[in-house]
Amino acid sequence: MSEAATFSADTTSRDSLADEVRLILRVPSGRSVRRSAGLWDHQPLIRRGLPVRSLDAVAERLGVGMGELAAVLRTTTRSIDRWRAREARLSETISDRLYRVAYVIALAETVFADREKARQWMSRPNRALRHATPFDSLDNEVGARHVEEVLVRLRHGVFG
Repeated sequence: MSEAATFSADTTSRDSLADEVRLILRVPSGRSVRRSAGLWDHQPLIRRGLPVRSLDAVAERLGVGMGELAAVLRTTTRSIDRWRAREARLSETISDRLYRVAYVIALAETVFADREKARQWMSRPNRALRHATPFDSLDNEVGARHVEEVLVRLRHGVFG
């Protein structure tokens, strides 16, 4: 089991990350107060499609423009404008990609225990990512998993 999987399997961390991802995406919880399945609760949200306002919430949280976010989501600002005009839900594919970005933001904020430090880390070239920024690495699943692994190593004090 990878370190990232170990981190995700930790119930306390998983549940707090799940709550933080919902806050980042500005999606109401819709869960009972007593019991949560954590990140698993989010699968129906992704399948149904996240609200288009989640795009603005993520861009704002990261301090990036919509063009930068669109590039990482592998879509265009023109498509985003159309979704906004129709007040449409995002497709399952775009919702999944946006969720991936929000999850990594939540993980970074947890690791650094500071939103601004996490934002700075996400926007600076990282040697462990072959000098790409963590944000730019989120444009595909392999890159996102690598960013998660780097964050888990940082969380455990492994810097090399």
